Amino acid sequence: MADRVGDRLEATIPLFDGATPITGKAFAIDQQTGPSGAISGTTVTEIGGGLYLIQTLPTTVAGHYTVMVHATSGANQDPYVATWDVDTGWDMTQPVTITNGITRKLLRRRVLAKFGDLTVLTATATGSTTTLKDTTRIVGEPSRFAGRQVLFTGGTAGNLGLIRYITASSRDTNTITFSQALPSATASGDEAEMTNAHGLGVTFDAVHDCINTAIAIAQSVALVPLLATAADPFDGETTRSIALPDTFVGVNRVQYQLAETGEWKNLRHAAASGQDGWSVDRTTREITVAGSIADRINGLPVRVYGFAVPSPLTTDDDLTQVDLDWLLNETCSLLALDVVSPRAASSDWASRGLLWKQQADERYTRLTPNLGPSFVRLR
Repeated sequence: MADRVGDRLEATIPLFDGATPITGKAFAIDQQTGPSGAISGTTVTEIGGGLYLIQTLPTTVAGHYTVMVHATSGANQDPYVATWDVDTGWDMTQPVTITNGITRKLLRRRVLAKFGDLTVLTATATGSTTTLKDTTRIVGEPSRFAGRQVLFTGGTAGNLGLIRYITASSRDTNTITFSQALPSATASGDEAEMTNAHGLGVTFDAVHDCINTAIAIAQSVALVPLLATAADPFDGETTRSIALPDTFVGVNRVQYQLAETGEWKNLRHAAASGQDGWSVDRTTREITVAGSIADRINGLPVRVYGFAVPSPLTTDDDLTQVDLDWLLNETCSLLALDVVSPRAASSDWASRGLLWKQQADERYTRLTPNLGPSFVRLR
C-alpha cells in the first residue's frame, strides 16, 4: 500500500550474524529529511528476532523522505538508508504539483544497503590527493579496505563524482589510500561511499548500469507524470494552439488560470477535433483549442498535465519516478544474477536474485498509471 500524507513512515532493519539474530543494539540517526528539509522525531525500536523498526512522526506534506541510521556499537555499524515517496492520494483528474521521485544517489544507496555493501565515509581531517582520513569508519585490521571502491559524493567540488580504487588502509592513521590521485586534496567533511567489500563485482559502475537497465526494461510500459506551463499566455485570437514539449508521450489534462483569483481550472476535453474544448494534433504535436472557450481564455496562462517515458539516470541528482519498489527489486535482481552470482562461490546470491526478481514481477503492473478517460497518446 502506498504511503500517504498523515502516515507514520516505517522500515525494518534486519541484523544477523549468519543465522543468529543480533539483539540489544542502539542506533544513531545520521539523516532525517523530507521534501521541505530536515524533519524530527524519528525513532528506532527493537522489535525482536534481530529486527529493528524505523518510524517517523506522521507526515504532513507529500514528497520524498529519507532516514539514515547506524548502530552505535559493535559490528554491523554500516549505515542503513530508508526512503519513502509519500503522495496525497490524489487521482489524475485533480490538480497536483509533480515534484516527487528518487535520485540516483539515494537509489544506489538503497541497492548497496540490500547487498550489505555500503559504508559512508566522512573525512575527519584534511588528507591528500591520494588519502582520506575518517577516525570513525576506517578502523580494524591493516589493509581491511584494500580492493574496495570509493565514490566521492560530498564536499570538495573538484572530487565530486569521481571513483577511486583503494590500495591500502591503515588503522593507525585511520586513512585509506587510492591508486590514482584526485584533482584536489580531501578535506574535513568530505563525504564518500565505499563498496565492493567482498570483491564480487558490486562496483559503482555496475550498480549504475543495473539501474539504467531496469529503467530500460520499464520503458515499454511505464509512464511518469509531467507538468508543463506554457511560456506565453494563450493566444485565442490567431494560433489557438499550444506546442507540446518533446518529452511528452501523452496528454491527460489542460488547465487555464483565472486572472481574478489565480485559481487553475480544467479546460473541457473536446468530444472531437474542432469541437468546443481542447484536442491533440498528433502530427504537429500541438494542443488546439476550439469554440468559444478559446476566446474566453485568450491571454491567460495555460498548463498541461501529461506523461513521459522514464529516462536513464546519468548524474547523482537525476530523479526518476518509476515505481520505487519495482525499480529497487529489479535492479537488485540484475546485480545479483548478472554480476555477483557468476563470481560467488555459493548459490546464495542466485537465490536472492531470483527472489528479488519475483518481487519485482509482482509489482510490474504498478508501472502503468491509471490514465483517465481524457488521456491522449502521442506515440
